[in-house]
Amino acid sequence: MANRIRPEVHSGIRCDNCGMVPILGHRFKCINCKDFDLCSSCEELIPHDAKHTFLKIRIPTPIGINTFPFIPAPLSKHHSEPSSESGTYTNTNTNSPTSSQQLQPLLFYQLGLHLVTPPRRGLSLLSPHPQDRPDPPSPTFVDTVNQFGFKLQYLLATEKCPNGVASANIYRCLMIAAAGSQGTNLEAFAKVLGFDARIEALASAVRNIVQLDKYCEPDPSNDSGVELAIGSSAWPGRFIDIKPAWAEMMRRVFELTFARQEARAMNAWASKRTQGKIRSVVQEMDISQEDIKLITCLYFKAKWEVPFTKYSTCPGVFFGFGNGEVKNVRMPCDVMHRTSDILYLEDSVAQMCVLPYQTKKSEKNKPEPSPFLSAPHSAFKTPAAFTNENQNFVLEPAWKAAIILPKTPGVEPILTILSHFSTSPSALRSLFNVSPPNDNNTHFSSNLKPTYLHLALPRFTLKQSSDISEPLFKQGLRPISRPSAAFSPMTPSQYAYVASIKHELFVDVNEEGTEVAAATSMGFFGSANPPARVPVEMKVERPFLFFVFDSRSGCVLCSAVVSEVGMD
Repeated sequence: MANRIRPEVHSGIRCDNCGMVPILGHRFKCINCKDFDLCSSCEELIPHDAKHTFLKIRIPTPIGINTFPFIPAPLSKHHSEPSSESGTYTNTNTNSPTSSQQLQPLLFYQLGLHLVTPPRRGLSLLSPHPQDRPDPPSPTFVDTVNQFGFKLQYLLATEKCPNGVASANIYRCLMIAAAGSQGTNLEAFAKVLGFDARIEALASAVRNIVQLDKYCEPDPSNDSGVELAIGSSAWPGRFIDIKPAWAEMMRRVFELTFARQEARAMNAWASKRTQGKIRSVVQEMDISQEDIKLITCLYFKAKWEVPFTKYSTCPGVFFGFGNGEVKNVRMPCDVMHRTSDILYLEDSVAQMCVLPYQTKKSEKNKPEPSPFLSAPHSAFKTPAAFTNENQNFVLEPAWKAAIILPKTPGVEPILTILSHFSTSPSALRSLFNVSPPNDNNTHFSSNLKPTYLHLALPRFTLKQSSDISEPLFKQGLRPISRPSAAFSPMTPSQYAYVASIKHELFVDVNEEGTEVAAATSMGFFGSANPPARVPVEMKVERPFLFFVFDSRSGCVLCSAVVSEVGMD
């Protein structure tokens, strides 16, 4: 197997948008600004002055070599204004949006696909070697997906609790629809999903969400102990046509499967891809022969790195949100207990702890190094987080769970925290301090510190079915609910519209670990005894926030407001 090409490291150069230090891969330097650089992902996503020129620097300038002022180069595609003569690009923000005849071939071109190329299963747009795990997308894009999820969850939490969302799963479903839209619908998707209403930006967002999915999926050749599967499907009715170009692109980019609408088949597909945790995504009454239904599924299962002992679980009480004059409701539940050194953070607002999952195969049977053999000499040791055997710079997700317990009871503190995350995309990143290692720091640092903690956590199962149409419409997706020809890249129908967007979520937390399943559907139509230590108490007996996240990329797989628990 050929090794992946190691990306160039631009030492000492910082991306002025996402903060990546150093910039890995291609560096984009604006010669019209003073000391302004972008990484390749941010250059695709972030608009800049169209009159400025960016230089694409592949290889870092060696130290000690004299440099001279750069000669201005022609504007790159990303920053050039559309030519009125070529007719190959038209900004969708103008009054004359790109026609569907122009949109599909142009989107194929931006994604690096060709209409004449036959489909290949598992086609990768991210690497010349499809079997390789891609690096995580830029921090900017991960923040965009996280912010989208927290905005949606905040709107849901203002109406009902408990609730939960798998933001990347919903984002993927909406992105599939966005790739089949134009005009006002494309502008609406761009506003809600956080990209510019241009074909280049749409293609970049599509590549990024596919890259995020591929990064999150476990390597089948490496028994990591984590199960994570993603699936996408489209179910057209008998009397609605799908344009072959869009269908071909979705098959190759999202590995979308197609089948005729039938409730039993659709529910069986979702149940299989969520390991039976979500058995129903549609009812017989939802079936129509004149619409298209998109379904995306997610399944995640992982064991705690340090499991809770079952004999420590005992009956307890959880105080949920009350109604009216009743401030809180007592709920009997099973409470798991653990006292050990746990990553912990506390301030005047909340307590927070982080519990890691097992992410690598146990090495207890690995032979010890022989004292008669010297270790390989190396002046510089490559950080383990950036290596995978002989493959360079292959990051694997480091899945963890976070529990945030507000110190003040009630729904308002929960809403305040969600609002903070939804309005400050980098707030969660700052909280976890998720940043790639640099020359001076070869480890991922964190604001959380190992603390001798007694954690009392209720064992809970959250099953949630939500109609997320209205919250998304409030954020800016209202145009897609109106009949129009703005979905013509997907279907020739002149009156296509989105009738509903639903989200199913299952979260189970017990002594062994965590299991998450999600489905989103869219309908168109030591030795010596140490001194005794007193543990910090974190008694989770009132509503709290629960997250499953990757501490390397910062991607939040699932977030939930847990306000109700019960006994098995």
